[in-house]
Amino acid sequence: MSRIQEACPLCGRLISKSNLSRHIQSHENGNFDKYAKKSYHLDHIDLICKFCKKEFKTKNSLVQHEIRCPKNINRINVLTTNFNYTERQAWNKGLTKDTDKRVNKYAETYKKNHQLGLHKDRSGVNNSSSRQDVKDKISKTCLEKSKDGTWHTSLAKRMHYEYKGNDLHGTWELAYAIYLDEHNIKWKRNKDKFQYVYQDKMHYYTPDFYLIDTNQYVEIKGYKNGKDYAKWKQFPEDKHLIVLQYEDLFSMGIFQIDIHEFKSQATKSMSIDETTNIKVVSDDNI
Repeated sequence: MSRIQEACPLCGRLISKSNLSRHIQSHENGNFDKYAKKSYHLDHIDLICKFCKKEFKTKNSLVQHEIRCPKNINRINVLTTNFNYTERQAWNKGLTKDTDKRVNKYAETYKKNHQLGLHKDRSGVNNSSSRQDVKDKISKTCLEKSKDGTWHTSLAKRMHYEYKGNDLHGTWELAYAIYLDEHNIKWKRNKDKFQYVYQDKMHYYTPDFYLIDTNQYVEIKGYKNGKDYAKWKQFPEDKHLIVLQYEDLFSMGIFQIDIHEFKSQATKSMSIDETTNIKVVSDDNI
């Protein structure tokens, strides 16, 4: 059996006869936004604050506003909190594991988890790199990649420095570039590629620097592997290649340059320094 519905005389909405009186009462109480059509509010009632002339959609919101309206001299005072979270003192400030049982408990738990490799970093992820078995696995993987020539994730390849418009890989290349400039040796970042074969596959080798006046290619090298020996052995005989390692750079006096000071300045500014002309570039920007 269907309910008998009648139209509301105020908003025109069809309401069951048993609920019609309650619906009409809701209009009078200002809670009609739930039932009425939007046009009713705008066409039949002026919901405008008598103090600031601001319009409202419901009578209830208008009433609540008027008693708090800034232009109402008799408005009620709104309670606000002046609590400053930055001034809140930490519960463990000034406490040590010798003076407080809670701090001592947390310290012992942290120490135990760290020894077990269960310590969590700030992101909440277990930091397993401190475990000895993980360290051994990482070391083994690095050695295997170095032997077969697939190791290409060294720090030098991930840390880039922009020096006078040139993208240099690592502090060794940066120190060598500064050395060349201090000795008035003309150079440029090399872009020439040379073919070589390694493990029956064709590869391309690009030395780091090119010395313009002497027509020489320079490679700054740290750890050597089989792939490096292959590229050097197959380097064109009519070209001159110089490979400089740490001991060579040290004997040339290059590491007497305070490269760490240059690096620190560049890292802090993240822009080309006027005196050193160096900028550190992260992987995301390359």
